[in-house]
Amino acid sequence: MPAPHEPNCRHCDRPLVEAETVRLWDGRDYCRDCVEAEMPGLAEYAASHPTLEEAVPNEVARSGWRVLSRRFLYLFTFVILIFGVTPALYDGLTEGQPYAPILESASRGVLFSGGIALLVFVPMAIALMRSPRSQMVVAEHGILRCLTMNKDGVWQEDSHRAAPVDAVQWLVGRGPPVAADRKVVAVIFPNGRKWKAAALCGWSPEMRRRWVAFLTLAGAHCLRPIPADRG
Repeated sequence: MPAPHEPNCRHCDRPLVEAETVRLWDGRDYCRDCVEAEMPGLAEYAASHPTLEEAVPNEVARSGWRVLSRRFLYLFTFVILIFGVTPALYDGLTEGQPYAPILESASRGVLFSGGIALLVFVPMAIALMRSPRSQMVVAEHGILRCLTMNKDGVWQEDSHRAAPVDAVQWLVGRGPPVAADRKVVAVIFPNGRKWKAAALCGWSPEMRRRWVAFLTLAGAHCLRPIPADRG
């Protein structure tokens, strides 16, 4: 059952007129002017959407692996130039070594370079596989929750990632490899282990602006200056 309307706008504290009152997903009431000042069209969107929710797009997981593969290729190429090709050329030019030893030196450099690149790539790949690519962030009745999809395709709540909206922290920035380097909103919950304490949302520019406007109005603490484009 919805809570009674508040007499004053939560943001500017002006008396509310029923026709101009907007209830957002934190369960609090705002005047339309404050809501529209944060993001034009947000008042209408809130009126037609009882929950603010967003799931990770399907293409993000695929593009995340592409980004990771490119990074591995760049790293491998750079390291092989430094530790493989350069020493082999140096040996050939300064010591006049025959062709076979140069190839042997280059081969050792390739193996060494591959080992270094794998040492960097494997932890990143493990982090990508452990990242919840099937997750949904939901704001409703003052609670912000992160849902993850189990192997049966059912959304389930993560107890480590659920808190009152005004208790979370957030920022806008480039996401990890799982986010395919997109600009996203990272919501940080006040409980849980560090690697599970954050959730990502705002995958499109429009949704990112909605999350930024809502979290700003709701009084959630922003860890970084908000971008000029509001997302």
